[in-house]
Amino acid sequence: MRLSWALVHSRNQDDVLRGIGMLQVLETLRRRAKRERAFNRKLTKLEPQKSKIQKERFKVKRLQQRLINSCFGTD
Repeated sequence: MRLSWALVHSRNQDDVLRGIGMLQVLETLRRRAKRERAFNRKLTKLEPQKSKIQKERFKVKRLQQRLINSCFGTD
């Protein structure tokens, strides 16, 4: 971060452009990290619901199989 700011304030045009590029990359990485943290927080909140849904889905599949077996006479 310090290097990029130092380059931005340099007298050499190439260094200034390099510093600006570094700052843009840093900002992009910060935004990505912020989105990932928000996603992980949301995922953590949804984890208990996920296990409940999986159990219910298993029950539904088992019930469907029983109905199919009883309707078509296969065991």
